[in-house]
Amino acid sequence: RLAALERASHRDALTGAFNRHRLPHLEAELGATGGVLIYLDIDGFKALNRARGQGAGDAALRRLTEALGEAPIVRMGGDEFLVFYGGTAPGEAATGMAEAYLQAVHRALTDDGLSFCAGLAPLEGTLAPALAQAEEALRQAKARGPGQLCWGDGALARVLQ
Repeated sequence: RLAALERASHRDALTGAFNRHRLPHLEAELGATGGVLIYLDIDGFKALNRARGQGAGDAALRRLTEALGEAPIVRMGGDEFLVFYGGTAPGEAATGMAEAYLQAVHRALTDDGLSFCAGLAPLEGTLAPALAQAEEALRQAKARGPGQLCWGDGALARVLQ
């Protein structure tokens, strides 16, 4: 029973994604493997909730997490998520796989007229620097408008359409 409560305390009840309380554990599990950290923010989510109700927004959040399959996902709050793509050194292969994940998210959200912005950062070692880079990249992406992807170094990855 205690183990079940411990597992539940690390999961978002709506989406099944991990919650913020799981971040230190994920860092220990994934930090050494390298990869890419993706920070997602859904564009138009509040408008969807207002226009079609909270049930439509909830369904969109569940589709987003389902689209990412087995990738470790953390719901940071509201319509913001962290996605860990690990197991490979940051570089072209990791970038390609991260963009494939983002294409899956794009397909999952377009039926509701939603898009998203994403900040990407290399995940090497500890989580804090990658998270700071991904957050800054997300701010830059959002400043450029819906559907933007930016790397932590400020480079525009591409626009999803």
